[in-house]
Formats: sequence, structure tokens, C-alpha cells
Amino acid sequence: MLRFDVHHEFTNASEQRLYGAHLLGRDDLPVAGQLKWKSGGIRCEPAEPTATALCLEVDAGAMGRLMLQTCLLKQRDEPYLLFLELARHRIKQYIAKSEEWQLFDPTLAGESLKRWEHARTLFVRSMNEVDFDKAEIYAKDSLIAGLDANEQLALLHAELLVKRRFGMKPSTSTVIGVRVDPRSDIKVCGDTAKILDVLMVPTPWKLIEPTKGEFRFQEMDRWMAFAAQTKRPIVAGPLLRFDKNTLPPWMEPAKKDFSMCVDRAYTFMEHVVQRYSGVVTMWNLGSGLHSNEHFEFTDEQMMDLTRRASVLTRQSRPGARTLIELTELFCDHVSSRPGALTPWQYLERLSQEGIHFDAVGIQMCFGGATGGTAMRDLMQVSAVLDRFLAFD
Repeated sequence: MLRFDVHHEFTNASEQRLYGAHLLGRDDLPVAGQLKWKSGGIRCEPAEPTATALCLEVDAGAMGRLMLQTCLLKQRDEPYLLFLELARHRIKQYIAKSEEWQLFDPTLAGESLKRWEHARTLFVRSMNEVDFDKAEIYAKDSLIAGLDANEQLALLHAELLVKRRFGMKPSTSTVIGVRVDPRSDIKVCGDTAKILDVLMVPTPWKLIEPTKGEFRFQEMDRWMAFAAQTKRPIVAGPLLRFDKNTLPPWMEPAKKDFSMCVDRAYTFMEHVVQRYSGVVTMWNLGSGLHSNEHFEFTDEQMMDLTRRASVLTRQSRPGARTLIELTELFCDHVSSRPGALTPWQYLERLSQEGIHFDAVGIQMCFGGATGGTAMRDLMQVSAVLDRFLAFD
């Protein structure tokens, strides 16, 4: 069991519901367990008696509310001070990323190192304070200073990489694109789309096949013709996306019948690919197949669907380029959705199965209350993107 004392935060009933809070294990991956607010603190009961971290949304001062985490902590009856442990993780993360990015030199780190030193000073003051109320105030100030230091370090690292990337040669002609809603008016949106490099045209199943067996391509045709006329590269898809906002209602019975699901999905993909294979530059094969957000697939079924999409697009036009889109990179869903894979587990399985794709798309959405869309700071974004460096 883990207990966290909180004295000045979570004062209203909404905050005490702990929306989005979850437990983490090794490699910052969610683990099963129960959390609840009880008597001025947070009580966590992990399913396994191992070191566990708490991840939850808290007030981070001027940065607003952020999803933050503690370090891995030994389970015990004695309570931890929540903000002290959140600050400890940020101080630790600064050290780890500074060493990884080779930015611990004061001449390079600059102001971020000063903010980190200030965070560490406040952290020590909080640890030595016997008054719990004052200790929490020092700990929160330490957390805010640590967040500021991490944010500045992430910006510095990004700036150095951009200069290194574009210092020797200019950017390609497909750096900035826009995703359009096929239902939107070209007269209103067309001028903006013309000045950007790439046009991303979704292929929502609900829009294209609202009734089983009846395909409507009018909206799609308008944007495909516009992109071809303006000579914009087109990224079309995702061909496979199984969330409530994309699937037509008549697909609900297939939720528990994989054979029916595959047959209908392949028929849909076949119609779309055959119609637009001559104009699409790159196909988005699937988005969030690993997350089991609405339909629940086993990893073998995920591979089967992805393989079918990959083979279909390449058969339609030799040399067709494809990408896989990953969602929910912070993996908030893994412990609560049966069969769900992390993005890295999904990529590893694709590699093992020899399924062809040319690129990986990474979708990041922030500002929501569900589905891994809680606000994160730049250091968290940088750290999760760094994990993809292990994949070639």
C-alpha cells in the first residue's frame, strides 16, 4: 500500500475523484491497482507488492494543471508527502536528461541549471521542515522550480537539435501539413491548405459508409481533386480506426465477432484504396490499433488487421508508401483495457511479424480529461519521444 498526505490541495469534490490518476511500474508503464481519496490523502493499493509510482493531475502554478508522477516508491504504511515526491521525480529527471543530452555543463545549461539548483534547495528545506503545512509549501515551490528547469532544458535541447538538423541543409518540402475535415468547405479552408506543404485527408468509415454496403465519396472526392489540382502531397487515412467517433453504428455487432470485423474492414479499405490509389502519396494504415479504445483485439488480431492493410495498399500500386499512427504515448490506457499494447510493444510486434511500413506517425492530443489527453509539459513530451530512438 502507498499513502500520500496532501494538506492544501484537492479541496473540492471534483479534484478528490482523481480523474486520470493511475499507478506506474518499471519503465513508467501503468500497472493495475486501486486509488481513492481518504481522510485528507490519497490511498493506493497496487495489485503487486512491488515499488510503484503514482501519476496524477495536480496544480503546477503558472503552468496550470499537469499530469505528473512520483519516483518508484517502496510500499509502506507510513504516508509520503505527495508534493515532495513529485518534486523528487523532477529533480531526478533533470539529472537523467542532462546526462543523456550532454547538457550538464553550466555554460550550456544556463538558466535551467540555476532553476534546478533552486528546486533542490527548496526540496532539502522541505525534507528538513517538521511542520507539515510548511513542508508542503516548500515542496510545491520545489516542484514548480523543477518543472521550470525541466522545461527550459527541453527547449534548449530542441533548439540545439533544430540548429544541427537545418544548419547544414534546408528542410524538405513536406515539413508542415494540415489535416482537413472532408466535410469542410473548400472555399473557406482551401486558401490555408494551399500555403502548407502536405494535405492530410482522413477517411472516416462513418462518413464514407454510413449504411452497410452503401459508399459515399462525394466529400472525399472534392478534397482529393483539390489536392491533385494544387499538386499537394496527400496522406490519406487512417484506413483502420476503431473508436466510437469513426465507426458507423452498424459495426457495433462486429465488436465481438472478429471474423465479421475483418470482412467488413477489408471491404471498406478495398473500396477506398482502389478509388484513390492513383492520387494518394502515402497511406495511413491504422491509428491507435494498439490501444483497444473501443474494440478489443488480441495482439495477433492487431497484426492481422495491420498486415491486411499493408498488403492491400502495396498491391494497389507498387511502391505505395505507408505509415502507422500511434496514439496515447503515455500509456494511461494499458492497465485498464484488456489486451492493449504500448506503442513500443506494438512496433516491436510489427517488426517481428515482418509487416511493411515506411514511417511512424505520432499523434499527441492534450487538454482533455480522458484517453491520455491530460496536459503534459515539454520535458515529458521530449522524454517519450526519445524512447523511439531505440527503433530503427
